[in-house]
Amino acid sequence: MNYPRGCADSAQLGIGNCFSAAWRPWSKVFRTIGTDQRGIFPQPWLTDIAFDRGNLILGLRDRSGDQFGNFTLDDPNSSTRIYGVSAGDTLRSSGNLANGWTLESNSRS
Repeated sequence: MNYPRGCADSAQLGIGNCFSAAWRPWSKVFRTIGTDQRGIFPQPWLTDIAFDRGNLILGLRDRSGDQFGNFTLDDPNSSTRIYGVSAGDTLRSSGNLANGWTLESNSRS
């Protein structure tokens, strides 16, 4: 899961901040790399596999979207509400009998 992913929150791009969409290990406790009440902590969850003309399509859901919800309390004893930012992904790999699978790079495989 180590490939370039850019920014998780495009709303922040206009002011120069980029919260990385890089995948992080699963966490049971509240964690965020976001600021300004943004919950951002991308955690990969393989939720779909499909085949299209010999290509492999992988659907990766961001588990943190389920953990944060939308504008929910960060702690039951707090009045701070968190805007959850989910950063899932769809990956395409082309198959090759000699070399196995080749993951797309900049929409090319």
